[in-house]
Amino acid sequence: MEYLVISDSHGRADLVDLAMQRQLRVPDAVLFLGDGLHDLRVLEYQDLSVRCVRGNCDFSCTFEGQRVPEHALLEVGAYRILMMHGHTHGVKGGMQRALAFAAEAGADVLLYGHTHVQRQEWLDAGTRVGLHELQKPLLVCNPGSLHDGHFGTLSVRNEGVLFGFGHL
Repeated sequence: MEYLVISDSHGRADLVDLAMQRQLRVPDAVLFLGDGLHDLRVLEYQDLSVRCVRGNCDFSCTFEGQRVPEHALLEVGAYRILMMHGHTHGVKGGMQRALAFAAEAGADVLLYGHTHVQRQEWLDAGTRVGLHELQKPLLVCNPGSLHDGHFGTLSVRNEGVLFGFGHL
């Protein structure tokens, strides 16, 4: 499965459309990590799956008539992908709460936004995060802010997961 991962578009629906155009092939789904739910309207008329969480600047809490949660756990094959914006887990002040939440959820991948800073880091099984110890490796990724021209891609295969960065 191939995913376009975007966050923090902040009123730039044109950049959502441009990020889609930059994909070599149509992704299986778009994963949106909050702050710009309204910008996703440019995707409504495409035959495309969109999974989203809301951010601190999302005053509308619905997309395509459905309530948008603050976090979502996707199961893709053998992998669990935790999506969050990160504001409710204090990611601007540190990652401990978000990592502990991911550990509790048994996530293999944590995708978050809010900081506008691109990040990709592997945490090994056995790593302590707060009161928790990771039982398996955790890939922690932030695509950066689409408003600043940054996005991510996530490829999920039987052999593993791969995250990459893109720039408009």
